[in-house]
Amino acid sequence: MSGHLFYLGFTISRWGTLGIGLLLLLLVATACIKRRARVLPALFVLGLGALLVTLSLHSGFLSWVQQTTFLFRIRVMMGLLSVTVIAITFESIRISRLRERFALLWLGTGFMVLLVALFPQMIEFSTQILGVQYVTAVVGVVFTFLLLVSFHFSIALSGLEADRAKIAQRCALLELRIQAIEDQMDSNNTHPSDRG
Repeated sequence: MSGHLFYLGFTISRWGTLGIGLLLLLLVATACIKRRARVLPALFVLGLGALLVTLSLHSGFLSWVQQTTFLFRIRVMMGLLSVTVIAITFESIRISRLRERFALLWLGTGFMVLLVALFPQMIEFSTQILGVQYVTAVVGVVFTFLLLVSFHFSIALSGLEADRAKIAQRCALLELRIQAIEDQMDSNNTHPSDRG
């Protein structure tokens, strides 16, 4: 089994894995040079290519991952998720799809999850106080921040609804004024011809 890697029930040769990984890295590099790549998909493909190259060159990587503790793998996944949220938020700000005031909440959530992933002592303190398991405490922290984000968006949507109602009232008043002006102009146009 020295020349093959085992993934999800099927075997791929190391050379095939290396070739696919290098091809992905090459595609990302050419897309970035031609400036045709978006940041987030490019980062995803870059990470996938690097993972495939790592797996093909270092076969012990999968066995090392399997030997790590469950909590370590959860922390790595939390770190990757938080970095992804932060990257998506910055990219959305850059292309003007997300305003800064909303981005602050997502950045706060991403950085808080990243801090928890990097410094597990923060969660261990809450597990001792609340008497819950590590995973439950992590889910509680993430849920709290997402609840705060949802609450903030509810407030923002309520404000937008009020603004929409005011704009609808102003449009109705402006339509009435336009209709009155048109009626006045029609009556002015008919009066000079009556006089002649």
